[in-house]
Amino acid sequence: MARILPLSEGVFTIGHDKLFLPFDQEADELNERSRGSLLVEIQPFLIELGNELILLDTGLGFANESGQLQIHQNIRNCGYEPSDITKVLLSHLHKDHAGGVAFKDKKGKLQPSFPEALYYIYG
Repeated sequence: MARILPLSEGVFTIGHDKLFLPFDQEADELNERSRGSLLVEIQPFLIELGNELILLDTGLGFANESGQLQIHQNIRNCGYEPSDITKVLLSHLHKDHAGGVAFKDKKGKLQPSFPEALYYIYG
């Protein structure tokens, strides 16, 4: 049987400028954001299925306060390491779904976020 774990990266607004701005639903007012802004929650999913550990979408690719990818921290919070991911399924290539596919290392070189995984892209 599969187990599906949500990996929330938070709530954001997106304006016409396409920037993702964090949104605190208890403190922020939507009408104070630019007109036409969309309110979205970024939520990849981790799927445990037999011997497979499948990631559905990679989120925004934002780093947390300690400098690590938020998606990596969320996976660790579930008891796994990013290297445990066997497959990455990308629903599509918009930033909020595929922004965490790769990251820049300390030397500025792009590295795959899930180097042991096979990547699948729908479409």
